[in-house]
Amino acid sequence: MDKEEKVNYVKAWLQRFGERDNETFNVMITVGEIMWFISLQYDYDLEGERCDPYSWCRDGFKHLNNNGISDRSEEELDKIIDRLNNIKTFY
Repeated sequence: MDKEEKVNYVKAWLQRFGERDNETFNVMITVGEIMWFISLQYDYDLEGERCDPYSWCRDGFKHLNNNGISDRSEEELDKIIDRLNNIKTFY
């Protein structure tokens, strides 16, 4: 997979298996020493408008500039995908 496919895989996994709250699909995972909080906004609002959902993949409390799923390196994405697949790949 190239990087875009890996990013899309993480987003698809979140939509299928992630926890849900009022705003996002999300999961908290530990990869090695890093605890990642990964989330993806829903792509429709309550007014019926479609929006471009934002995603986060952060390892700390603060939201900095490089906290999107697409900001992760290919190596980080490989590790995240491996951990997600260990959690769940089917119902």
